[in-house]
Amino acid sequence: MSEPKKISRRVAGPAKAVARPGSNRFAKPVSKRQEVQTADDAEPDAPISDEPLFEDGDVTVLKTKAPIETDQSLVSEDTLYSEEDEDPKEKLRDIQQKSNSQRLAAAKEKEKTGSRSNMSPVKHATTSGSDWIKTPDPDAETVEEDLTDTVEEAPDEEPEEKRTGSRSKMKSASSQRLKDAPRSGGSRRAVKMDDDTSRSGRKSVRSSGPGKLFLTTRNKVLLGVGTVLVLAVVIGYGPAIRFYHTKNLDEGATVDVRKNAADALFDCYKDTPSGIGSVYGIYAVRLSPANPELREAAVYGLELVGSHPAGREIALRKIAEEMPTADAAGKTVYIRALKIIAKPLADKAMLNLSKPDADAALSIAKTLLSVLEISSKPQEPLPFDVRVAAVDAVSTLIVPGVSKSLLTLAKTEKGELRDKARKGFIATALPDVAGELLETMVGDDKELATEAKRSFGRIRTETKSELLLPLVTHPRDDVRKEIVDALGARTGDTKAAQGITAALSDKLAEIRVLAVKAILKTGISGPSTQLSALVSDPEEAVRIANAETLAQLRDPESKTVILGAFQKNLEGKSLEAYITALGKRFGGKDIASIGMVIGLLDANPAAETSMKQALILLSLNGQERRRAQRANWTAENWKTWFAKIKERESMRAGAIKKLEAIREQRNADRAIWARLSKEAETNLDILEKCVEMCKPDDMEDVAVLDVDMKKYTTVKEYFFKGASVDVRR
Repeated sequence: MSEPKKISRRVAGPAKAVARPGSNRFAKPVSKRQEVQTADDAEPDAPISDEPLFEDGDVTVLKTKAPIETDQSLVSEDTLYSEEDEDPKEKLRDIQQKSNSQRLAAAKEKEKTGSRSNMSPVKHATTSGSDWIKTPDPDAETVEEDLTDTVEEAPDEEPEEKRTGSRSKMKSASSQRLKDAPRSGGSRRAVKMDDDTSRSGRKSVRSSGPGKLFLTTRNKVLLGVGTVLVLAVVIGYGPAIRFYHTKNLDEGATVDVRKNAADALFDCYKDTPSGIGSVYGIYAVRLSPANPELREAAVYGLELVGSHPAGREIALRKIAEEMPTADAAGKTVYIRALKIIAKPLADKAMLNLSKPDADAALSIAKTLLSVLEISSKPQEPLPFDVRVAAVDAVSTLIVPGVSKSLLTLAKTEKGELRDKARKGFIATALPDVAGELLETMVGDDKELATEAKRSFGRIRTETKSELLLPLVTHPRDDVRKEIVDALGARTGDTKAAQGITAALSDKLAEIRVLAVKAILKTGISGPSTQLSALVSDPEEAVRIANAETLAQLRDPESKTVILGAFQKNLEGKSLEAYITALGKRFGGKDIASIGMVIGLLDANPAAETSMKQALILLSLNGQERRRAQRANWTAENWKTWFAKIKERESMRAGAIKKLEAIREQRNADRAIWARLSKEAETNLDILEKCVEMCKPDDMEDVAVLDVDMKKYTTVKEYFFKGASVDVRR
């Protein structure tokens, strides 16, 4: 056997691995023509064995007894593994095994094509006897072959488990093939080899790549079974889980287990109104007292349904149906559920609730009050704790009827129940209990009287006017009086005005007085002519109060009421009150009002005295000296005087109208100016006559006529001067 000319390299100790030709594991493979250390340069302590382990043409593999050193000058940093990555020995073995596998594959390919390998095996003895390397023959032809035709390039990274398993398989297969190889003179082609997969223990990358999907019969069966299971779960999960919870509801070991089942069932159905109806049906059929635990859990379910807007009405209706016939324990459970359902409605006045919420609050209160009514019957006594629970629950609902029932209970009970009822009727007091509160205020129970007074005061000041309106017609006089007094203090409140207007016809004179005086603040609902009825009220206090109110109003209707009051044959303080009102409402000489009174004088001769007073007041016009004179005038004197005044005013009005028309023709043709001047003079003469008619009784009116005459005299002079200088005539 000829000694090899060169070896690839020697590695002493844990040297770094070097990339080999033909390996695609590293970025920069070392060329086979690089000069490396020869066998003659090997250290003495690492002799080369003469025993060839494997030969194939020009390639010889020797077994070495010492580590092979690496010439670091021939190795670049890019071709080395980092020492921190893995154990260097393990990396070297991996390189050797992979390289051997590739060499054997190449040998098999060359055997098929009839070509011989140009690589000579070289063997070196190693201390382990199992680490192999391959050395290129420098005299041989270049073997930098492209091996991609037989082995695809492997992925950059492989899972650690796969690499470890592959290395083990390759090492085992390589060792076995080397043992079977001839010791000398033979060719590696003589060794029977398996395909790449069996030789290396690894599948090629190409063969392991994605290919056409193929399902075996077993996979098809499994896929079908899985599909059926998925459909079964999707379709049957809901019914199955509901069945499971319903069973727990019926057969749960404890009340808590049953309640949890009821809760879970509600969660399954709560998303739709139809679902709410379905779960309600589950609870509604399980309210029998024969199974208290089941009933309690079912009532808890009704509580959940009642807390949902879509199910509140049906839940409350069912509880109301069951409450009268339930035993004491059942009533306690139902009361607790009603209290929870009523929680969002608690401490809110009915007026502040929406229509559905108000209806629900009334329904709950009615059911709870029925329990208190039952407990008040001697033949059907209820345990103390049930009654207390009912009072606690209903005391949070501010709806009609609650305060009245609690006040009645506070009057008849003692101890803790009385205290709870007393606090309850104070908190829930509404106008509907006003009568009972006032009655309690004057009763013998001083404690309740104090609380009733406080509650009524709160009703007066805090309750909205629309809620107080029904109390304006309350049968109790004291209630009506308090309510009218309260409404009368609300300025600009239309609802309060409605109540005050209704109180004007109250049967109690004191209330009528309060009402008519309150008009100045609240106003009156409708026309002021409604006050005409109070002019002849049987009570003088009402008539005077009406006059005082009319004196401060300023609308035309109230003025008419004052004038019409003098035809009622007023006398005494009533007459004085209306004369005062007339004086406050009318300033100067109001001819229209005088004419109205004169007309009433003709129609009501019996009311002459009161109407004379009105005429005096209307005609004085600041001339107080005439009061005594005109006080002695008879009805005929007043009629004659007014006829004269009426004629005068008619003449004055006609003259002023014509003079005003003449003044508007200042831009007319000068040819008619002379005529216009004469017409103006004629109407000024009429005004002069009106001045004469003011004597001797109405001299104060002359000043007004003098102003008119001065104004229109300038109009006459304007046309007179323009006509005299007309050169066309």
